[in-house]
Amino acid sequence: MWPNGRAGRPEAALLLDLSEAIQLRRRVAIDYRSHHERITHRKVEPYGLAGWWNHWYLVGYCCLRHDYR
Repeated sequence: MWPNGRAGRPEAALLLDLSEAIQLRRRVAIDYRSHHERITHRKVEPYGLAGWWNHWYLVGYCCLRHDYR
């Protein structure tokens, strides 16, 4: 669920902020929810955004896992 409470539909301001971070190569702090519903706080180096079937994905490098996600 996105911060505004609507599944699959983030606020435009959030997408703009993430797009700016991608352009400026700036890390972002996120709360990540796994498919097991576990939430972890992560710092991510964002590389791109992708929308697919009402789901939005942030592609980048996870500093916690030291891997691309």
